[in-house]
Amino acid sequence: MRRRQRPGEVTSSRDSVLANGSLISPSEAIEKRRLELGLSKAQVAPAECLLFTKGKCKSPCVKACESGAIDFEQKDVVETFAVGAIIVATCLTIYDPTEVTEYGYGRFGNVIHSMEYERLINASGPTGGHLKRRSDGERPKRIAYIQCVGARDVRSGHPYCCSVCCMYATKDAMLAYMHHDDTKNYILYTDIRAFGCGFDEYIKRGKEEYGIEYIRARPGEVTEDRKTKNLYVWYDDTESTGIKNLEVDMVVLSVAFVPPPGLKDLASVLGINIDEYDFFKAIDDMLAPMDTNVPGIYIAGACTRPMDVTDAVTQGGGAADRAAQAVKEYGGKSPAKAGAVR
Repeated sequence: MRRRQRPGEVTSSRDSVLANGSLISPSEAIEKRRLELGLSKAQVAPAECLLFTKGKCKSPCVKACESGAIDFEQKDVVETFAVGAIIVATCLTIYDPTEVTEYGYGRFGNVIHSMEYERLINASGPTGGHLKRRSDGERPKRIAYIQCVGARDVRSGHPYCCSVCCMYATKDAMLAYMHHDDTKNYILYTDIRAFGCGFDEYIKRGKEEYGIEYIRARPGEVTEDRKTKNLYVWYDDTESTGIKNLEVDMVVLSVAFVPPPGLKDLASVLGINIDEYDFFKAIDDMLAPMDTNVPGIYIAGACTRPMDVTDAVTQGGGAADRAAQAVKEYGGKSPAKAGAVR
């Protein structure tokens, strides 16, 4: 196996000292842009860097980094390994909610997606863990969480259920209540998919202990009051019937999890199959969920489908066990080279 490691521009041995997720300053604007780009705390964005895009830059980031972690002189490093098995465990990315124009993301400042909410309520985030509206910096007292944005929707190309959104929306609503117990939270859902151990009890706790109101509805539109910047969620209540609207201070979109860019290319390089949703495909979801069509290459975690941490860890352990079996059986040689067929 040959691996090409492209330069990251930030040396891994020093990146932990970069302050507040920013290479230059800890401002909220830079933190917001970092989140939009999906960057780790110590990473240079090629599309945003003048040195990469224009070929000229005074490199203020190099001067600002006290640890000397930024190095633009790095080159590609190609390494060759002799391996007996490969485990593929890539990440997920989130669906771009700007494509769902009826919800106003990108047009209304107080409509945010779930990852932005996670940053806001995190103590290391741009607001120090305090929920604030973008429009006026005030604390939202009424929050609506719209489920299945970009998921279970043939228009988006992602008709599947992401399996985790119901639970993390409930967690997010609980956190808002724990910060301020006068916060009213509404979760507008298609179906509650609380299938894991203790999940149904968690939803019940959300209702009874945290006052979360679950509304079975698929909102049709979000509008904004131009004066107050409050939001109106228009929806068809499928239980009591009728078109209704809900006035809130903030809307959080629970966006779909989708395969990251480059997953198809990686599948092509490895020679493994992908499914109709562009995730890696196991040879048998029930009997061999970590095995691919290529002997010796195993898959685990979110590269197979959206899943929570518990399932990903379990599948990762299974993939490690399958790889260990292959190494033992074929004496450290690749099963494909040893003549294994599938």
